[in-house]
Amino acid sequence: MLSLDTTKGAVNDNEKTGIAGKNVYLTWDEQRGVTGYQVFRSSSADSYGALVGTVNGSVNNTFEDEVPNEGTYYYHFRTYTEIKDSTSGQINNVEYGKYSRTLTVE
Repeated sequence: MLSLDTTKGAVNDNEKTGIAGKNVYLTWDEQRGVTGYQVFRSSSADSYGALVGTVNGSVNNTFEDEVPNEGTYYYHFRTYTEIKDSTSGQINNVEYGKYSRTLTVE
């Protein structure tokens, strides 16, 4: 599940918000056995949007994004797993997980 990282960001009512100015701090449940995660941002609720970052490693489950302007943004993430050739060790395929549910940030 994708959510705001409330260990970071501005303080509101004595709690961190996961947002500080144009910076949005995201976190999600780590998923073992994957190569990493792709993070997408859109200004439209009807789109997955553009890839804004790649997080390598299955246990690194946080991402900081700087939005271009104030407004409402919609975030998704998905896992990816690199499949390597057993002989050469070269990556010969990448498998992608399903997109997460939408996180709306205003």
